[in-house]
Amino acid sequence: MRDKLIQLLIQNLDTYISGEDISKVYGVTRAAIWKHIQLLKAQGCDIVCTPHRGYKLRSMPDSMRPEFIMAWLSTKYIGKEIRYFEKIDSTNNKARELAASGCAQGLIVLADEQDIGKGRMGRRWYSPVGVGIYFSVVLRPELHPSQAPQITVAAAVAAVRAIRVLTGIDAQNKWPNDIVADDKKIAGIMTEMSADMDRINWMVVGIGVNVNNTWFPPEIAEHATSLKNITGANFSRVQLLLTICHELEDILDVLIKKGNFQEILEEYESYSAIIAKRVRITRKDSSTEGTVEGFDRDGALLLKLDNGEIERIVSGDVSLRGMNEYV
Repeated sequence: MRDKLIQLLIQNLDTYISGEDISKVYGVTRAAIWKHIQLLKAQGCDIVCTPHRGYKLRSMPDSMRPEFIMAWLSTKYIGKEIRYFEKIDSTNNKARELAASGCAQGLIVLADEQDIGKGRMGRRWYSPVGVGIYFSVVLRPELHPSQAPQITVAAAVAAVRAIRVLTGIDAQNKWPNDIVADDKKIAGIMTEMSADMDRINWMVVGIGVNVNNTWFPPEIAEHATSLKNITGANFSRVQLLLTICHELEDILDVLIKKGNFQEILEEYESYSAIIAKRVRITRKDSSTEGTVEGFDRDGALLLKLDNGEIERIVSGDVSLRGMNEYV
């Protein structure tokens, strides 16, 4: 009932809706409506209650609860089902479990806090309560497993677009899955999948964004920042999440329905923080230095070695750092 009520209030932002009219729409008593209005106000909704006029929504809380997200979401499939947790070990872990059990494409696992948010190569994603965005999307793309890195590229472009549009920050991609600004990390993408020889069964795309953080643990403070630290302003996590979801769905349509990864890759390259820069590629038992030439048609990094040869680097193989700084 509260989900329906908040949607109705959002659809009528500029006008009052009488309790009598709401009663007729939903077939409930005016006393029941008043009770739900009080619960919404307790959750942070600024709702004006005026005698003889009714109810009007002035603002909503920056809450990750599904009723506030889904009321604004107009995607076709991403986020049509949301599993929300106040606190979870990792949204990717839960999304993998749900994907393996047959959940629908587009399901989102969303949390306000993670205990062991997952980064690449076993790293932990710092996920404090109430200041960041931590979510994972289940996808079932009709792609060959060799094309899976294209999903990571697409997700990175979607996140960069959203951050740029909403904040004005010059966000950039740092291959394979970091998003940076001011030479520090502001967001990350973690992609996992299950596949057979010739088809992807499911993919989980986890996205974490440092939105209104003001502090980071000493071990990552040198390389991490937030949208608030860069600009000094607070940003709506809800608005940013919605924008990422819409951008992601749009760009996946270009990739999967139109089969046009080249268009996405060109945009990805235009946002790159590392093209023409000298980097060090670190594997488990070796490291390689060279200059980034660009990316191939599958999204792998092309590294020009000191002897002039071009080496193709697959994202799952390496950790990448700039020579003298993070980017």
